[in-house]
Amino acid sequence: MSDHLQYFDYLRQRSVLGNIYRRFWLHPKVSRYLVGKTLDVGCGLGGMVQYRPNTVGVDINPYNVKYGTDHGLNILLMVEDQLPFENAQFDCVLLDNVLEHLAKPKPLLHEIKRILVPGGRLVIGVPGLLGMKADEDHKVFYGEIELEALAKQVDFEPIEFFYTPLWRSILLSNLLRQYCTYSIWRAS
Repeated sequence: MSDHLQYFDYLRQRSVLGNIYRRFWLHPKVSRYLVGKTLDVGCGLGGMVQYRPNTVGVDINPYNVKYGTDHGLNILLMVEDQLPFENAQFDCVLLDNVLEHLAKPKPLLHEIKRILVPGGRLVIGVPGLLGMKADEDHKVFYGEIELEALAKQVDFEPIEFFYTPLWRSILLSNLLRQYCTYSIWRAS
């Protein structure tokens, strides 16, 4: 079984409770930080694309893309570190639970900056400690310090942090797979 098919199957095994959490808690909370025309990079099965109007998804996994397009979602296939758009096409980019999969994130972050309008917003979500251990494909752990350092390396300005499902907590980070740190960055 290919890695893409295996990951597609993994995403489809999300529990009913997990789907309810995403649809009625996570998507509304994250959407408050998304502005204008938004690109969801690594959109998986397209939950945010379905939830939020004016959102386009891209993914490197052809099974995810086919699943989303078969369900009427605006999802495109992308080549690794190459977004299929002209410069300055989006007001906002969402990178939700993607960054930790990348050993070398800078090429993708530069590509994101290219397709953002000047002053555009990047929203990044990364898993907490337990979530980081839950997927063998996770390569790099990011906390606030690491996210701020990375933002400066790629010429983004960190604006704000928020946490899901509730608030910043080392205890929740260790106990809940769903716990994530989110950061909002502005393209400078």
